[in-house]
Amino acid sequence: MTTEPLHTLAETAKTLGISVKTLREHVNLGRIRSIIVGSGTKRKTRRFTDQNIASFIEKQKVRETPACQSSKAPKAPSTNTTSKSTVVDFMALQKPKTKKTLMP
Repeated sequence: MTTEPLHTLAETAKTLGISVKTLREHVNLGRIRSIIVGSGTKRKTRRFTDQNIASFIEKQKVRETPACQSSKAPKAPSTNTTSKSTVVDFMALQKPKTKKTLMP
C-alpha cells in the first residue's frame, strides 16, 4: 500500500481553482474519484490523492479536433437565370376586384 498524501475538499478545490461546492458536484457526477474516510452520518468525509487530481485535470483538458473536411459544402455551379418579375408599389392604389355573383 502506498502512502500518498490525502488532500481535503478545500485543499483540492484550491489546487484546481474551483469552489468546494463545484468540487462536490464533480464528485457526485463521477468526474473525479475520491476516497471516503471515516463514517460520517450527515456528510461523508472525502479525501483526494495526487493521482486523482492529476487524472481529473487530464480528463478536463479540451482536445482540439481537426476540422471535418466533409463539412465544407460544395458550391453550386452558377448559371444565368432569367426571371419575369415585376416591382410592386404597395402604396399605389389597387385595381378594384370584380364581384362574383351567385346564380339563383
